[in-house]
Amino acid sequence: MLLISILLLSACTGLENDSQKEDLDGGNNIINRALMPDEATSVFSEDKKVYERDDDSSLKTLYITVLPNEDAGEPFDWYALNRQPEKADSKKLPILVQEGYSDENGPSSGMFGYGTTNKNATIELRGNTAWYLQQKSFRIKLNEEAGLYLDQRTINLNKHSNDFSRIKNKLSFDLMEQIPNITSLRTQFIHLYVKDLSTGLKDAPYEDYGLFTHVEQPNKMFLKSHMLDPNAYLYKVTFFEFNRYEEKIKEETDPNFNKENFESILEIKGREEHGKLIKMLEDVNNLSLPIEEIMNEHFDEDNFLTWVAINILMDNMDTDANNFYLYSPINSNKWYFLPWDYDGGWEQQRRTNNIRSYQNGISNFWGQILANRYFRKEGNVEKLKAKVEELHTQYINKDTIEAQLKSYQEIVEPFLYRQPDINFLPNNVLNYNEELNIILQTPEESIKRFYEDIEKPKPYYMDEVEDLGGKLKFTWEISFDLQDDELFYDFTISKNLDFTDIVYEQKDLTVNFIEIDKLPAGKYYWKSGVRDHKGNRQDAFDFVLDEEDKSRDGIREFEVK
Repeated sequence: MLLISILLLSACTGLENDSQKEDLDGGNNIINRALMPDEATSVFSEDKKVYERDDDSSLKTLYITVLPNEDAGEPFDWYALNRQPEKADSKKLPILVQEGYSDENGPSSGMFGYGTTNKNATIELRGNTAWYLQQKSFRIKLNEEAGLYLDQRTINLNKHSNDFSRIKNKLSFDLMEQIPNITSLRTQFIHLYVKDLSTGLKDAPYEDYGLFTHVEQPNKMFLKSHMLDPNAYLYKVTFFEFNRYEEKIKEETDPNFNKENFESILEIKGREEHGKLIKMLEDVNNLSLPIEEIMNEHFDEDNFLTWVAINILMDNMDTDANNFYLYSPINSNKWYFLPWDYDGGWEQQRRTNNIRSYQNGISNFWGQILANRYFRKEGNVEKLKAKVEELHTQYINKDTIEAQLKSYQEIVEPFLYRQPDINFLPNNVLNYNEELNIILQTPEESIKRFYEDIEKPKPYYMDEVEDLGGKLKFTWEISFDLQDDELFYDFTISKNLDFTDIVYEQKDLTVNFIEIDKLPAGKYYWKSGVRDHKGNRQDAFDFVLDEEDKSRDGIREFEVK
C-alpha cells in the first residue's frame, strides 16, 4: 500500500510539472499568483532607524555669509530682514552656508560648503510668535547644487527665546523617536555665526549668534526619509477643529476654490487634491454616523490616542487646533496625526500665564469636533487612560527625561553664560536647574491634571445676547459630564471684568438659558460657569482680553443700547 501511495504521489507530481510546463507554453492555468485582498490597505509604519543617524547630544556649527539682495532695485539687507514688521511681507536673502567648529575660525576643510564662494542657499525669518521677538529664528533653504545637510534641504534654526531651558522642543521629539504609532522629527543643536555682507562690504568678521535648534521640516523629503508615502496628502494645520469649513475647504477643481482661503485653515504640503479630505470632514460632521465607524474608516485609533496622550504628558496644550500635521497615504482612507512644535509644552504656557483655564486633559481638545465626539464614549476615555499610563511607564517619565537632559547639559549650559544668549534669557541663569526640575516633574503633574479634568464638566460656548425688547435672553451650549453627573450653571452679570460690581446673579440653574428684564444702557460682562454636585467646576470656552491683554476666561461682553 505504501509503494502504491508513493507511485500515485509521483504521478500527481509529474502531472503538476506538466501543467506548469503547459502554463509556460501559453496555457491558461495559473500556478503561482498573489491573493487579491478584500480591500486595498496601507499600514502606517515609520522607519525608526532614521533616528540612529541623529546624534541627540552633538553640536554642529554653521558659518553663514549674508550676500547682497539679488533684486538691485529694492534696498533690503540683513538688518532689514531682522526687522520686518509683518510676516505676510516676508522676504529672503541669498547666503553662503558653510560648516566649521565653535572656535570662531570660520569654515573648516572637509566640512559642508568648504571652498564654496557663491551663494548656496537663501535665508528668511520663521515662526509665528518668534517673528516679533528680539532674537529671531531662521529658515535656510539649500540650493539643489549645494546638496543636503544632515540629509535635509531645509534647515530650521529655532532660537526658542521664551524657553529658558532651550531644550523643550528638542526633548519632545527626541523622546518621540522610540514611541510607536507616531512619527518624530530629527533635531540638532546648532551654533550659528553670521558674516553680514548684505550692504555690499567686501569682507567682515563673523558674529556669534549663539545656540539654535534645528527641527526637521515635514515635507516630501521628510516622507521619503522616514519611509512614508512621498505621494501622500499632507496638510499643516493653521487653525483647524475638524469642522467642515464649506466656504474655504473646497475641491481644487471648484471654480470658487481659493488657495489663500483654504490655507487659512490647512496649509497644503502634499497632493493638491482635496476630495479625500472633504469626505472625511463630511463624515466627522455627520452626527448620524457613529463615531466608531468614522474612526475605523478615516483614522488610526492608536495613532490618535498616542498623539493625544503625548500632548497630555508633555503638557503641550497648544495642539487643540494647531501645531500638528495631517497625513494620508495615497492608497489609504486613513488620516494620521503627525506632531509639530512643542516649545510651549513642559509647563511653559502655564508658567507664563499663556494658557486658558479649561486647557487640561480631554477638555483641551473638547472644541475639536472629532475629539468631542470620540471622548463622549466612556470606553474611549478608558482607552486614553490606558495609553497615557503606557506611554508614561515606557517612554515619558523622570528616568527617560533625565537621561536626555544629562546628554544636553554640556552643550546648552555654556551658551547660557555667554553672549549673546545671556542678554535675552527670560529668567536668572542661576535658576536654570530649577527650570530643568520643572521639566522632570511635568509628566506626573500632567497625569494629575488629566484625571482631575475627567471629573470636571466639559467646556462649552456661550451665545450672543438676544434683545427681546423689554427682556434680555442669555443662552449657552449644554455642558457634558463624562460621569453623567447632574450639572448646575451659575449665571452672573457684572459691570466690570473682576465681577466686583454685580448687577444680576442666578445660581443653580439646570437649564442653559435665562431671561431677565432689560438693563440700563451700558457695557456689561456675563458668565455661566458650570459645576457638578461634587463641586467640580469648568469655564466656558469664551474669553475677554483685559487692558493688559490678559485672558479673562469664561466671560463674554455685551452692550445694552
